[in-house]
Amino acid sequence: ASLAFLRGLAATNARSWFTANKPTYEKSVLAPFHLLLADVVSALAGQGIPLAGDPKKAVFRIYRDVRFSKEKLPYKTHAGAVLTHDGVKGASGILYFHFDPEGCFLAAGFHAPGPEHLGALRAAIHIDPPRSDAIRAALPKPGLARAPMAPPNRNHPQCRAAADWRQPSAGLLRQLSNTNR
Repeated sequence: ASLAFLRGLAATNARSWFTANKPTYEKSVLAPFHLLLADVVSALAGQGIPLAGDPKKAVFRIYRDVRFSKEKLPYKTHAGAVLTHDGVKGASGILYFHFDPEGCFLAAGFHAPGPEHLGALRAAIHIDPPRSDAIRAALPKPGLARAPMAPPNRNHPQCRAAADWRQPSAGLLRQLSNTNR
């Protein structure tokens, strides 16, 4: 029912349609999403994984900010939510949920990690070369504009290889999730 609602919204994307169907949105999209997030948070806590979020605050608004956009469609045609280590949307480490009729996916990552986390991420790349090579092989090319800062020897094979790293795009994640349906 959730994806059917989102398909209908994508077909019209008009305030009159959304207003008439808002109870369906709340019942078919929001309520199940809140339950899913509560179950995920509980399961993660049971495994000692420090990700949290109030299900009602973790879900992103369906209303688009069209003030500075050339595309003036008023609603997003997907549902998204984020869990973080402290339960706040702006935190660095996240687990993102994306539900869309075109493809659903999960994404995990760090945005602007602090020095402590960034150092740990860089060290992990250099400590376990086979694992970092396997992850890098699964990511799209080309790589980062520059290699991570550690180790100091930029000619080290892992440092040169790290220059090939790149964040996975939503397209890659969507492609992977669509192949596993």
